[in-house]
Amino acid sequence: MEHENRYVEAAKELASKTGTPVDPYLIWGLLTSFRYFRKSDRWVSVIIECRTSIRKLTNVIAEGHGALDWLHIPSVYVADGTQPPPEKARHCSARIELDMGQPYPWLRVLELYWIAEIGRFEVSQPVALDERLLTGFTRSLESAPFVAVIDDFVGFLHPELAARFQAVWSQDLSSPNASGSHWKAPGDMSYGFEYRQPKGVPPTTDRVYPPVLRRATHGSHVTSLAAGKYVRPDAADMTKGKLPFTDLVSDPAVKLIGVHLPLGTVVDTSGGSMSAQVIDGLRFIIRRAGENSYGAVNISYATHAGPHDGQSILESAIDSLVRLRNGHLAVVFPVGNQYEARCHARFRLDPTEVRSLKWHILPDSSTLSLLEIWLPPGADDLIGVKVEDPSGNKSNLVQIGNIWPTTDPANSGGFAVIFLKWVANRLYGNAGTMVLIAVAPTRPRGSTNLVAMHGVWRVEVHNCSTQAVGEIDAWIERNDSLFGRPVRGRQSYFVDPYYEKNGRRPTQPNDNAWSPVKREGSFNSFANGLEPIAVGGYVGCRRKTSKVADYSAGGWALTRHREGTDVLARSDEFKGLPGVRGAGIGAVSVVRMNGTSVAAPQVTRLIVNWMAAIKGPLGTGQILLRLSQAAGVPPAGSVQLQPAIPGDDSGNTRRVGFGELSFPP
Repeated sequence: MEHENRYVEAAKELASKTGTPVDPYLIWGLLTSFRYFRKSDRWVSVIIECRTSIRKLTNVIAEGHGALDWLHIPSVYVADGTQPPPEKARHCSARIELDMGQPYPWLRVLELYWIAEIGRFEVSQPVALDERLLTGFTRSLESAPFVAVIDDFVGFLHPELAARFQAVWSQDLSSPNASGSHWKAPGDMSYGFEYRQPKGVPPTTDRVYPPVLRRATHGSHVTSLAAGKYVRPDAADMTKGKLPFTDLVSDPAVKLIGVHLPLGTVVDTSGGSMSAQVIDGLRFIIRRAGENSYGAVNISYATHAGPHDGQSILESAIDSLVRLRNGHLAVVFPVGNQYEARCHARFRLDPTEVRSLKWHILPDSSTLSLLEIWLPPGADDLIGVKVEDPSGNKSNLVQIGNIWPTTDPANSGGFAVIFLKWVANRLYGNAGTMVLIAVAPTRPRGSTNLVAMHGVWRVEVHNCSTQAVGEIDAWIERNDSLFGRPVRGRQSYFVDPYYEKNGRRPTQPNDNAWSPVKREGSFNSFANGLEPIAVGGYVGCRRKTSKVADYSAGGWALTRHREGTDVLARSDEFKGLPGVRGAGIGAVSVVRMNGTSVAAPQVTRLIVNWMAAIKGPLGTGQILLRLSQAAGVPPAGSVQLQPAIPGDDSGNTRRVGFGELSFPP
């Protein structure tokens, strides 16, 4: 108990901290003694936003004369010739060496709050770090277009792709194939294993691929859509006078780069462990492609919860990196598949009003269920939150700067309410804060016997003042299981009798004023920055009968200069034939996958085609201008975008963006 109390005392101190952004998930980790984090011998990964620059942070570490030797920044961020230079960049990942000789090793993470140059940070997941690799790096000076994919496993030895793959980085803790000699430790990244394409004939898959691999992976399918052989349009999709699409991505001059996310990050669909790995992957891609190269990176992942205003650390890091690269880097995200997931609620509160949200948590889920309630500016001191589980066990009314319980949640029903003064995912302290409600799994997980109740939970949001409060948003974080992988999590959702599920076919139902549960605003929480391109999906092959996919998310994103989705690409051939074709792992395997994650790489392909055609970079503004111009009636021979979806109501316009790309993958 003493061991847990030290963590709990630290959690209570952090919760009441003023003037410092705090990661609420770190508070949950302290309360639960980090039992839900992946086990690590020594190292933990974090993503950091510096107040001034990465260079200033490294100087602070050096001036510590050994006192900060437990904090390591990979050399890819600080080495000579790094682009963008550390004097201008403010975002990086770092590795923290836990003090395993102490009974409370994770308390070392809290020492980051005492480093003045660190503006804010978020904890990712444990990694394996090779201390011998903290200074070396590999650098390319070439100038050429590239396509890069950050995903689970990229089939880089597929016959159509192998010759063009320049590098692949597996971020996992062990070598993908210990029997082969083709995987080397990357010196500038300090963890994982890198495959560099040898000269001559590529090696066989048994020497490079993992010994056990599924016949298809998400990453291989996405890569084939972004850079594989171009598929000629179906006859039904051809119109008179339309010329074949000019495809330059298949040219050998266009380099391919892949990044394999760690397995633990991939199966954690909440995205909580992804931020540090993604920013590392982007830096790896820039370094291997060459500082003068130009291209696009496809990241086909989406999560639900977050501020949705572009202020999260990862979104800020991507925006900053794209701007510093000055048109040499574009980043493409899907909008997500959660339009019908019932994971978003939005409502206002009258004076002294209490709003009750019903949250259905399913049985047999081995992952956490998480609910984030984001408050508008100025409402922090006016709101209180109370939670009741299906058995009637209630929390206290929790107000700003407090947490409940003040002991291990195992003693209080397996859930916690964390209400911080300033959360790390919000850039400014006066921009509104967030209340995190974390619920333990409903199925025992390994040696952890803490199990929460399944059923309908009640979340009460109290207006404790005599003034009205407006525009409160609540997002349930994603915790489903990925297709083709063992079932771990089961997605929870809001329950409301006024929510219209079906509507009048064939059109989708609209949101209504009586239900707080909204489809509007169900947008990928990674894609709210100003620089990424956000891609939705549509169903169909003929322009007159195609429609936005029912699952394609959309709606406002609070600080984007554009509203929600930028453009649509095909995610399903027909209603009765879901998905689009793409490559599997084998040389002749073809599989179908659907969702906005397969729409995004088609736009990635288009962007790199544009760059390859002009033999130079394109900024985000130029890319959006080209998309908007293509959305009108184009001249013969150009890629055609449809500016509107026939039969759709005006409420869905923010799901359409500039229109739909009418060429197939």
